[in-house]
Amino acid sequence: MRFPAEARGFIPDGAETKQTIPRGLTPEDLVTVVGPDYQQLVDSEALSLGLIEEGESLLLNFPPPHDGSDAEYAFEGILGNAWVWIYLLRNKEAGNGEIEEAQTSEHRHLHADVRHFAEYYRILKGRMKMFLGKGEFKKEIVLDEENNHLKVPPNTFHSAKSSDIPAFVLAYAPNTSHIPREQIHLHS
Repeated sequence: MRFPAEARGFIPDGAETKQTIPRGLTPEDLVTVVGPDYQQLVDSEALSLGLIEEGESLLLNFPPPHDGSDAEYAFEGILGNAWVWIYLLRNKEAGNGEIEEAQTSEHRHLHADVRHFAEYYRILKGRMKMFLGKGEFKKEIVLDEENNHLKVPPNTFHSAKSSDIPAFVLAYAPNTSHIPREQIHLHS
């Protein structure tokens, strides 16, 4: 079953979400950083992935930030059978006035109810560096508008870092809608 954009998506306790007052990232930020076509970028990719249907538009819910992550979230919720996250990853100002890379938390996905829990990343605009694995086995992959998608295999530690060009990202994990939010990301 697909949930139309008008139904928004679902938050962890299963209650339907509505547009919230933005905390941090705002629609105005998206217009400035991504461009006035940010909604079209989201809807086009969500439609191509089967997350929404023709004629629908995904209402961004601007959830609070994730612990340990510098990503600025425009959407988090369940669409159809998938958890979906849309975020902006951009360099940030350090305390000394210098600019430094932003990064997401290092995490993996593993759940007993999902045999092949994979997460897929799509770059809607910009560029970022993805890191797969840990320690000496960590591999760096640059994602941009040409090399714009990546499948993170099940149980693989991964994280992302910003680049000189902000990244507008859609990530999704099919067949995971039944998993509570607090069990999605494993950090150790």
